[in-house]
This record gives sequence, structure tokens and C-alpha cells, in this order.
Amino acid sequence: MTSFIAILGAAGLAIGMALNGILQNFSGGVIILVFKPFKVDDLIDTQGHIGAVKEILIFFNHTANSRKQNSYSAQWSCSKWRNN
Repeated sequence: MTSFIAILGAAGLAIGMALNGILQNFSGGVIILVFKPFKVDDLIDTQGHIGAVKEILIFFNHTANSRKQNSYSAQWSCSKWRNN
């Protein structure tokens, strides 16, 4: 019985570590969609990557020249220049 509990604990730890990045991107996407720090067609600079936002999804945001994970945009410094 003790070994079964240990196996379940190890499996839970492995699953939790595997989902870590996915959950960070998901929570970053929720933050971006709720608080709207930038919108489509805004020019943003996230850690030296500059681009105009083309699409904001729950896990990623697409700029003109790259696809960024939302965890980077939500956690790190992000400068924006809004297109009016």
C-alpha cells in the first residue's frame, strides 16, 4: 500500500511539472485578455522582440514577425506603442 501511494505521488509530481509551462501560458493569456495591456495592431517590445500584434490567443500572441508565449508578455516588462 505504501509503494502504491509513493507511485501516485511521483506520478502527480511528474504531471504537475509537465503542466507547469502550459498553466503559465494559460494564466498569462487570461491576464492579457482580462486586463488588455495591449490590443491587436499595437506595437509591443517584449524582452527585445519588437512586433505589431496581429492576434491574441489564450496561450500565444502572434506578432508580425514572431509567435510569443503569453507567459512572457504577462510576466516580463512589455513596452507598447498604440496605433491610433
